[in-house]
Amino acid sequence: MAEFSKDGIVLTRSPSSGIYTLCIDRTENVFNPTLVSAVSSAITHVENASHPKALIVTSGGKKFFSNGLDLTYMMSHGGDGTAKLIESVWRLLARILVLDCRTVAAINGHAFGAGLFLALSCDYRLMRTE
Repeated sequence: MAEFSKDGIVLTRSPSSGIYTLCIDRTENVFNPTLVSAVSSAITHVENASHPKALIVTSGGKKFFSNGLDLTYMMSHGGDGTAKLIESVWRLLARILVLDCRTVAAINGHAFGAGLFLALSCDYRLMRTE
């Protein structure tokens, strides 16, 4: 059952193991304010959860884990909008880096730019071979 669901971001928890799965299912999963806000809210749920717990980050698609920053958004919002987006992404990644549980990136597609940094912010990374 979903603990959190918003804008293509779904956080589920296995009651028996305490393992959370954060599934990002927004086509190319590009980082824009909508994605950052939804993932940040999901991370808040994990931060506030009691132990034992762990977090798996994955995507719902088969082609993209994440295609990085949303270049369309950045082009249309200029330098100030781009700077705010990049800062919000780094703040989100920092929260994942210091989570008080083990984190795993289950990389099931391309991970470009900020998508690669999302994977690197996790403690462990697993990647499909096909």
